[in-house]
Amino acid sequence: MMGNDDEQLQEELHWTPRKRSSWRSTPRGATAIMAMGGVLMLAMWGVTMTLVGSARDLAAVGVFLVMGLEGLVALGIARSLWRAMGPVARGIIRPLMVLGPLPPLAVLCCTSMALVQALNPQAGFASRGKNWGIPHRGGSVRFSEVQALCSKLGSQWRIPREDEVARLDPPPPPVGRNSTHANYWLLPASGTSPAQDVFLTVSCLGPRCSSEILRQAKRPSGGGENAGAALCVDF
Repeated sequence: MMGNDDEQLQEELHWTPRKRSSWRSTPRGATAIMAMGGVLMLAMWGVTMTLVGSARDLAAVGVFLVMGLEGLVALGIARSLWRAMGPVARGIIRPLMVLGPLPPLAVLCCTSMALVQALNPQAGFASRGKNWGIPHRGGSVRFSEVQALCSKLGSQWRIPREDEVARLDPPPPPVGRNSTHANYWLLPASGTSPAQDVFLTVSCLGPRCSSEILRQAKRPSGGGENAGAALCVDF
């Protein structure tokens, strides 16, 4: 059994696609390597685009170059993992590759995403500071929707009052990586006219950002029909 695994391992590690080869003729271990390499490559791409922001920021040539290199690195790591996992694990995985690399690749990707969301305490935030968070899908919402978004983050999260703006650490940036302006919903201080909505306005020019309190008249229908970004605090 061990000798057979060694022979299979060498064939799998040195296998290269041929012009008329199909996934049926591909060694199962080579298929597993491709599946693991695909998962690693997608993870690297995700990290790259998170750091860069967008394909436009990196430029098209840079995108293809970086992601191509990451694909080669991911495949190399997958080959090393396949060699290191031992004959027992390889013997269990090989039969699962009967339909090619795409089904296990999809399963591994979905499992990885579920684990990241379960283990990442900031999974519900588009951005976060020490005592505040901007929830996902909170870029442009009505006032009545903000508290619901904050509540999904946990019972301690709520909309900040306008007299608590100085406590935000650090000051929140505009929503979105390439944004330069944002109006965040605030709860009004006592005595504020009920006919006004209150926002924390953040404006950035290059690396410098400034903020101020902005009041806007409610729409004729009342009830906070103006739209703003959601900001939640856990003071």
